Amino acid sequence: MLGLKDFIHMPQVDRLVERLVHDTPGIVLVAGLEPRRLQAEEEEPPRLLSSGKMAILRILMREILEAHPREHCIVFAENHEAFRIPRGMHSRVEVFQPRQGELRSKWMHEAIRRRPGLLVLEELNAETAPGALEAAGKGIRVLSQVDTIFRGAGVAQFLTTLGVAREQMSPLSWIISVMRQPVLCPACKQPVIADASLLERLGLPASNLGMTLYRPSSCEQCKGTGRHGDVMVFDVFKADPLGGDLFSQPSLLSAREYLAYLAAQGQLAPEDALELDANLLRETYSMLVSEEKALLEANNALQRKVLELEVSNRILVQRTEAMISFQEIGQTLINSASLVDVARRVCRYTRDLCGADRVAVYFQRSEISLEVLACSGWERGDGKVDSELLPSAPANNGMRLYLGLPPGVSAVKEQPVIRAGFHIPLVVEKRTVGHMVVQATAKSAFSPAEVTMLRTFANQAALAMQRADLVDQLRAKIAELEAAQAELVTKERIEHELDLARQVQQSVLPRNFPEIEGFEFAALNLPARQVGGDFYDVIQIDDEHFGLVVADVSDKGMPAALYMALSRSLILAEGHRSLSPRQVLENVNRLLMELGEPGMFVTAFYAVVNRINRRMVYTRAGHDRPVILRGGELLQLGGQGMALGVMTGEPFLLAEEEIQLQEGDRLMLFSDGLVDAQAPDGSRYRLERLHSFWQRLPPIAVKDMCSLTFEVLAGFQEGAEQSDDMTLLAVGVAPSIGRDDQRSRRGAEAL
Repeated sequence: MLGLKDFIHMPQVDRLVERLVHDTPGIVLVAGLEPRRLQAEEEEPPRLLSSGKMAILRILMREILEAHPREHCIVFAENHEAFRIPRGMHSRVEVFQPRQGELRSKWMHEAIRRRPGLLVLEELNAETAPGALEAAGKGIRVLSQVDTIFRGAGVAQFLTTLGVAREQMSPLSWIISVMRQPVLCPACKQPVIADASLLERLGLPASNLGMTLYRPSSCEQCKGTGRHGDVMVFDVFKADPLGGDLFSQPSLLSAREYLAYLAAQGQLAPEDALELDANLLRETYSMLVSEEKALLEANNALQRKVLELEVSNRILVQRTEAMISFQEIGQTLINSASLVDVARRVCRYTRDLCGADRVAVYFQRSEISLEVLACSGWERGDGKVDSELLPSAPANNGMRLYLGLPPGVSAVKEQPVIRAGFHIPLVVEKRTVGHMVVQATAKSAFSPAEVTMLRTFANQAALAMQRADLVDQLRAKIAELEAAQAELVTKERIEHELDLARQVQQSVLPRNFPEIEGFEFAALNLPARQVGGDFYDVIQIDDEHFGLVVADVSDKGMPAALYMALSRSLILAEGHRSLSPRQVLENVNRLLMELGEPGMFVTAFYAVVNRINRRMVYTRAGHDRPVILRGGELLQLGGQGMALGVMTGEPFLLAEEEIQLQEGDRLMLFSDGLVDAQAPDGSRYRLERLHSFWQRLPPIAVKDMCSLTFEVLAGFQEGAEQSDDMTLLAVGVAPSIGRDDQRSRRGAEAL
């Protein structure tokens, strides 16, 4: 699971965040700008990088909950999928997901009434700001984000544009501003000696006179831009009630200091640090111009769609089927033994009876829990909802007017305007077995005859659902008995299979690589525990192409092995569908988000090689950068990308790069277990030492390179416990190196 340790940052950030999570309740904001893509495809990627503020918001949410283990949390968000509840905290976190505009204030007041220790708002805007101020005024810790280019006290000034008065900002406590800045290409950046003038402009102390800074250059790896990859920049602001005017207070850690630190670390050029605001305003203006054009095109397309929907709606009304007799409906419902099937039929028949175009059917699982069995006109959301959202004692002779969004469902496209609707309890012998919400968007009211038919039909639906539930319970009991009997028979076999788990995991890894003319392959894998999470493979795609993959799952043990098997299967399947590594990993990421275990992710490097022209196209999804040994030089592959299984949508980014392989090249793909190998004193082997060892090796077979690498690592560890899986896949490009070259082998062993 991502944490602040996964970002390059100044040491002050950890201390300030620690101070933030233990501070008194107030409003904590995460500020940053998220460029939006309004078109399906753009000719070129946006120059303004996504700030990543949602990731920081989730990290702060987790750390606040960990620092206050007894506090309850309410998340108020329309897009609840953006908030992945930390493992082990599901019982402490409750998600409120309003959809209807007129109900948001009601939902917000309900959240405040419950007095949680932490209230998380998906976004602070003109609609949610009053509720946030009210909650903070009642001693509730509020965490939210705001979309803006401003930082520090400038964010407070920006809040006034949302309708927040200056005198209302006393609950504002912390502002964490984040942005992402392109970093210098490590392959071609040029050193420059800092003089006193440059140090003064950067805000660095004069004692650093003569220090080495870097400026951009140009190379093939960065495609002539001088920049390769990006880094996150922080600005930490703490409002001081005794510090005078809020809008003039300085940040505890300003972006200017942070940028100067990155420049001193060799990550940024001095001009990038000094001209950040000018560049940011220029790129923001360019983005706004593009978005204005895209919005105009989208609005025209939307108007055309509205006209099409109106025509379709008229046709649908004209083709409404004739009335179905209640006797036929009742007989059909009785013959349906499945509870879900009964609910689906109830939805269909209800629409036919009264001309409704929105129906939702619920089953009363307990006094406090409802289950959405079926819906028509809506998209089914969460399976279970709180029964308090649909009271069991409506007025108006068993029916209540209901124009809001039914709980547990969402609009198929956009939120429709409900013009007429009822909530109808389904009651059998004074016991509520379920509920129906019947609504219409095409007409303003139901006729008296339609209301009467709904009341009558509700009684038949209640009886059918009660009978189907009893049948489902009987089937479940039979299934439990059969499962218990089968469990007794297979228990001994399952225990034996668990003992063979490591053998099964190792069998997933390839024993032999395909024979491809002009290339040789070798690999070694050493898991840290009984079952590891690294995997590798060479995939024969077609006669001209083969794939290379090395990946590392974010855990160890049996969960990692299962996640590893799933990830490897998806890559193998998608690898035969496309020759684009980026498309393959994007599809795998989407499938992992649907099928994978929450809280787990996998880093991967996937490349497709044309064996004819030796052109390699690759994508790096958060994995360690592979290297190419070429004529005594070491080339580190670039490419930026996020780990798979973390998130989807706009923040998720994968880049596709390519490189021309040459004769004699040796491509080394590895996991971070090699550089994280620990000696008995706790020191790590480090990436620089690994690169230096490979660079000094004479031309030997890739199999010997793998063996020598693991021998050196074993000697470094001296028997110390292995903390992570170690995986190395080596690829040699023709002409092949003779395996019997004892002289080269002896020279390598001497190293």
